[in-house]
Amino acid sequence: MRIAIFGHAVWGGVWGHSLELAAQISKHVEVTYIEPMVPRSPLTPGFKRIHKRSVPRSVRVVSRQTELPFGSTYGIFLELRNLFDLVRNRADAVVSYYALGMVFALIYAKISKRRFVFVCVDDPDVFHQRIARITARICIPLVSRFANRTFATSLKLFEQIQRFTKRVEYLTNGVDLGKIETIEYQPRNHSQFTVGIVASFGKWIDLDMIHGVAHDLKDIRFLLVGGGECFDEMRKRFQELTNVEITGFLSHEEAMARLSQMDLCLIPYRNDERYRRRLNRVSPVKLFEYWAAGKPVIATAFDELKRIGKDIVVFVTNPNELETAILELKRDEGFRRLLGRKGKQEVRKYDWETMVHRYLKALGA
Repeated sequence: MRIAIFGHAVWGGVWGHSLELAAQISKHVEVTYIEPMVPRSPLTPGFKRIHKRSVPRSVRVVSRQTELPFGSTYGIFLELRNLFDLVRNRADAVVSYYALGMVFALIYAKISKRRFVFVCVDDPDVFHQRIARITARICIPLVSRFANRTFATSLKLFEQIQRFTKRVEYLTNGVDLGKIETIEYQPRNHSQFTVGIVASFGKWIDLDMIHGVAHDLKDIRFLLVGGGECFDEMRKRFQELTNVEITGFLSHEEAMARLSQMDLCLIPYRNDERYRRRLNRVSPVKLFEYWAAGKPVIATAFDELKRIGKDIVVFVTNPNELETAILELKRDEGFRRLLGRKGKQEVRKYDWETMVHRYLKALGA
């Protein structure tokens, strides 16, 4: 059996849900991973190939580029190209991570009796262009209504899609615990207490809060692992702070290896109305990776984070609370260890080894 996955990131780009699903499914069946159509000026980190990544033997990657910029012409071309790639690759079942540009492919899948699974991982507000947001709000109900199965990675997304179809399951993000256990962690070459963040640094990350706290707590080291659309701004803003290290983009394995150098980890989303709707619908993969590494976590409070984190995450709402939480955890090693143990136990519920079977069942594999 061969599964075609229309992913939301290029292979070798920022590691995310579609890449992880392809790697997991490929342990059971053959996979054709169809990368997103990369436009002339890619706007998201997921469209940028930042490192070479090995491809599993049972995965075939289809790369796609166009000279078209984002816009209505790009959207029409994407519809036609997705249909063409689905017909050409002769898959037995289809997984799509986006509704925009998949209507023709969905119709073809229904006519040819191929199972079609839609995975909704984000809110339409993720799109920069207004026309794309409007179109996504139309296409998501349409695709979820006619897909054989839809998976929503947050409870809010599940409730939203449930209005259009009963064939929807809530299945949050997860982590490959087996893979995490094989990573060779990098020993630290200093004894300084270290607060770490592993992220794609977009506008939803509260750089003001991180900068203010790092400025006030100069005896604490801050390790910021990752790149993103705000990377250049971040590097300029933090350059005068000698207690901050910024790595830029690393491979997923390299980023996970740096977790061993952190005493506690942050998920510092911006507590701002502009991003609240989207962040309430985000299933934060970094929470599971932090837990898998046995790290205590401090996070700003959003719906999905609060639902999953419960009493295992220390939640804050502003810079003062964040500063206080860091200092309290620095002083109390026993509490840090307790949170780390609880997280490591809780994350077993979110192991991809188990979760992948729900996708395989939906695909008829």
